Amino acid sequence: MDMLVIAILTAMDVELAPIVTELQLAGSGDDYVGELDDVRLVATVGGIGRDHAVAGLQRLHKEHKPNLIVSAGFAGGLDPFLKPGYSAAPARLVHESGDAIELAESPGERTLLTIDAPALSTEDKRLLRERFAADVVDMEAYHLARAAAELAVPLMVLRTISDTASDAIPRWATRLVTPEGRTRRFAAALTAMWHPRRIDPLLQLRRNANAAAKALGISVASNIARWVASH
Repeated sequence: MDMLVIAILTAMDVELAPIVTELQLAGSGDDYVGELDDVRLVATVGGIGRDHAVAGLQRLHKEHKPNLIVSAGFAGGLDPFLKPGYSAAPARLVHESGDAIELAESPGERTLLTIDAPALSTEDKRLLRERFAADVVDMEAYHLARAAAELAVPLMVLRTISDTASDAIPRWATRLVTPEGRTRRFAAALTAMWHPRRIDPLLQLRRNANAAAKALGISVASNIARWVASH
């Protein structure tokens, strides 16, 4: 019998790092690979937004023929009770157009909203919560679900909260990550040097990201183990 393959796709390198550590994966080109209970694992960064994410999924499918694709990453909280590091495996994905998709492989009850531009202000998040009754928000999951369905490959979506409903994200912070999902660490250092008032927001963003990253690694490992045990 051929070995089962699970492919893990993140939008950013800071999301991939804790998964690589938790699953003890090793670097191989653009991908990190390893094994878990006779299942081959491959993980990579796809990039931010629909086009990068879908291209990453299509490449993983073409090169590795996975039996399951796991979309793993950070998300914004719309439910005001969700704190940094909260883990969700949303079974219902909604796009801002109103279209919705149900995922058989994601075990959670939360609803994830995918939008095409980041929700930065607390008012943006409040309005999205009111309009869509969603719990968390991202920019990729719905598009990945559509692409996975076209390829007839199961998709599991795992998200951890990195910014809450009460957290406003400064627009300048969005420029600290490239569209390909690579962290611009030198740019972050220069931002702190040239704009001292941005140091506290940067530190808060880092604390939230650290909480989200730690939870994400654990969530991915445990949910993959659950899926493997059932197959």
